[in-house]
Amino acid sequence: MIQKIKKKSLFKNTIYAFIVQIVNLLFSLFTSPYISKILGPDNLGRVNFSSAIVGWFTIFALYGTATYGVRAIVKVKNDRQELSRTFKEIMLVKFYATIIALAAYIVMIFTVGKFRENMLLYFVQGIILLTNLFSVDWLFQALEDYGYLAFRSVLVKILSVVGIFLFIKNSDDYIWYALISVIAASFSNFFNIFYFTKKIDYKIKNLNVCRHFKGLSYFMGTTLLINVYTMLDQTLLGFMKTDADVAYMARGRLFLNVGNAVMISIVNAFMPRVLASYSENKNEYLHMLGFTKRIVLMFAMPIALGLFFLAPYVMFLFGTDDFLNNATFAFQILCVSIPFSALGNWNYMQRVTPSGLEKRGFFVVVGSASLNCILNLIFIYFYGVTGAAFAYTITEIVSNTVWFIMMHKKDGFHIFKTDVFVYIIAGAVMFACMWGLSLLLSGYTWLNMVILIVAAVIIYFLVLLLLRDKCLVFMIQKIICKNKRLKKSDEDESGDGKADNNSKDFSDDKKE
Repeated sequence: MIQKIKKKSLFKNTIYAFIVQIVNLLFSLFTSPYISKILGPDNLGRVNFSSAIVGWFTIFALYGTATYGVRAIVKVKNDRQELSRTFKEIMLVKFYATIIALAAYIVMIFTVGKFRENMLLYFVQGIILLTNLFSVDWLFQALEDYGYLAFRSVLVKILSVVGIFLFIKNSDDYIWYALISVIAASFSNFFNIFYFTKKIDYKIKNLNVCRHFKGLSYFMGTTLLINVYTMLDQTLLGFMKTDADVAYMARGRLFLNVGNAVMISIVNAFMPRVLASYSENKNEYLHMLGFTKRIVLMFAMPIALGLFFLAPYVMFLFGTDDFLNNATFAFQILCVSIPFSALGNWNYMQRVTPSGLEKRGFFVVVGSASLNCILNLIFIYFYGVTGAAFAYTITEIVSNTVWFIMMHKKDGFHIFKTDVFVYIIAGAVMFACMWGLSLLLSGYTWLNMVILIVAAVIIYFLVLLLLRDKCLVFMIQKIICKNKRLKKSDEDESGDGKADNNSKDFSDDKKE
């Protein structure tokens, strides 16, 4: 039996992960209004479109390392020699994939007319393909070094904000905007070099790259197909409609991603422990699933409902009248997908990945990508941005429902139980209060939006507290009793390592 989960570390990792997402949110709050007003929908759309194009090549350059790397490193993280060997082998695969992707990207720039027209922009965006070679966040996630990731994110975002306000002065500065974004991402990757060298022994020889190729290929293929319905819409909008349409969709997806990022940070923070407990202690594994599922639901519901209601505020304050008139409804449609996307990411990372069902799940992703491709081609042609939003939301609901059914047959773990209604009730009360409060406010102003957000947060968690949601109560008790908890944790680590008594609270989703 493994030792009980170190809740102190998990809590700290979750806090660090939240810091990263909060920094990303603040970055958007500071820069989006300025960028939208200076560049306008057309030039901003050009940058968004070029970024989407590069994103396709980046998938090949990364070659599945973002997910596979975490799983591979977790298995050997306590053996420095084997850790170093595994890291070097994965990086070699990534190196060759990057060279091939970069060569294909350069050929595309010179052969496709739409890209030749703005060649400088695409060359600037292409820099990220080279620097992604040093993107090794999967190593730090596996080693649970979230403090470093938080520090690096804060530093890079500060530099980006400074660069944007210094160099973006008129609508023709859209290439500067792309360059600043690329430099920020490149700085993050190069910064990794000085840090991961302390973790790795480079004298390791006798490498066996081939043993990772099959696993990496599955993850790369899955990532590619998943990105069909995360990037295809912007790509098709750029070819079938206008650059401004790309900007409208990208703005909606930006805030959709901000909403989803909170849940993703939770899932990623717990993932190394989930992977370890799956093979060593199934009871602890089920406890982790129940606990993280409830946290994901706790945040997914108010974020989805809150963003749906605040959509016109967001589009006007972080854009212009053009965004308000052309992107609000599309964004509201996207908000419907948030609970499904959040639970889908949790399901894949904490159930599919540990169980090794990527091969079976691959066919689910193929079907989802095919559905999304068909829906995008039809809906975008007739309805533009709104059609793209419908295509994305429908695909998310259908594909994740299939995932849930498939995994329920595998482990019998219940996702939709009575605890779901707790968050639905709290979310409904919050939404009703936001609507009532909005009747007393006038105009889409920053003050009004802040008032609505603060009121929504207070009401939502107050309702959960009144309903005695055990996940919220558990976290409050842990915060209040922090000193006592730390002392008990030290005693348990030196004891027999029995599971925590709270495990029964979150492992009851398993079918009896």
